Amino acid sequence: MLMLGISLVRANSPAEHPLRFLALGDSYTVGEGVPPSMSWPQQLARQLSARRGVVVETDIVAATGWTTGNLLSAIERRALNDNSSSGVISPPYDLVALQIGVNNQFQGRSEVEYRQDLKTLLQRSIALAGGRADRVFLLSIPDYAFTTFGLSLGESGASVSKAIDRFNVINSTVSRDFRVARLNVTLISRQALDDTTLLAEDGLHPSAKQYGLWVRALLAECSDRTGALSSIAVLCNGGG
Repeated sequence: MLMLGISLVRANSPAEHPLRFLALGDSYTVGEGVPPSMSWPQQLARQLSARRGVVVETDIVAATGWTTGNLLSAIERRALNDNSSSGVISPPYDLVALQIGVNNQFQGRSEVEYRQDLKTLLQRSIALAGGRADRVFLLSIPDYAFTTFGLSLGESGASVSKAIDRFNVINSTVSRDFRVARLNVTLISRQALDDTTLLAEDGLHPSAKQYGLWVRALLAECSDRTGALSSIAVLCNGGG
C-alpha cells in the first residue's frame, strides 16, 4: 500500500533555489552494494531534477549497520556542526526521507525501543523540513529473509519475516500518527527470490534495479492530481 502526501514549494529557478533533499537511514539509504550514484536517494534526486527542471542537492546521513539510536546520535552530532566528514545538517530541507529499523530487528532490539526512537526521528525529520510534515516521507523496512542471505537462515527465515512485519506495523502506525507520507517497499523486496537481479552482488542488499523500482513506485503517482495522493503530483511537477 502506498500512502503519499508530500508537497514542495516551486523553485524560482535552479540558480536561485535548488531543491534540498535530506535522506536519513541505514545501509538501504546509503546504497550498500551498489555505486553511490545508484542508491535510491540519488536515483530519486535525478528523477526530480529532470521532472522539475531544477537542481536537486542531496544530503545523505546514513551508514551500514545503523540502528535508530545510531541515526539519532548522528543527527545530533551533525546538527551541532562537529566537522563530520559526512557533512553538517543544515535545515530547512524541501524534502526529508527516513528509512530505519532493519538493524534494530537484526540485533534483537525491542519493538518498544523502535517505536519510541521512530517517533523521535520523525519529530527531528519534520523539524529539519521546516516544520512541514508534508515534506517528509517514511519508507518501510525491506525483508532480508527474501534474499540469498535469507535463504541461508533456513527455517529461521520465516521468523525474520514475521519480525519485519511487526516492525513495519509500528512503522505504518507511527507514520499515520505524525501525518507523514509512507512508501511500502517491503512487498517489492519480497520479489527478490523470484528475480535475483533485484539483489546486489552481496546477496543481501537491493540492486540498483530494485532501488529503481522503489523510486518508480514513488513517482507513479505524479500524474494523479485527485484525492489523497494529489500532492505527489506537486512533488514531481512543481506548485505550492
